[in-house]
Amino acid sequence: MSGIEQNLDDPKVNVKEYFKNFIRNKKIDELIAADNKLFSEVRNLESKKHVLVTQNYKKFVSATETINIIK
Repeated sequence: MSGIEQNLDDPKVNVKEYFKNFIRNKKIDELIAADNKLFSEVRNLESKKHVLVTQNYKKFVSATETINIIK
């Protein structure tokens, strides 16, 4: 299996080799599209992380308030 076709979630993937093959075998417009896609995915994951942190913080505050009421 060539570097381009490998599943990046596979722990056996040689990331450096994958990246070298990816850069060598893609046209500039494909590289730009891949960059845009990665940027979008990172923004989406950052947004999801923010939501999860906020939700967990609210749960923590609520639990702390409940414990204080019980005391």
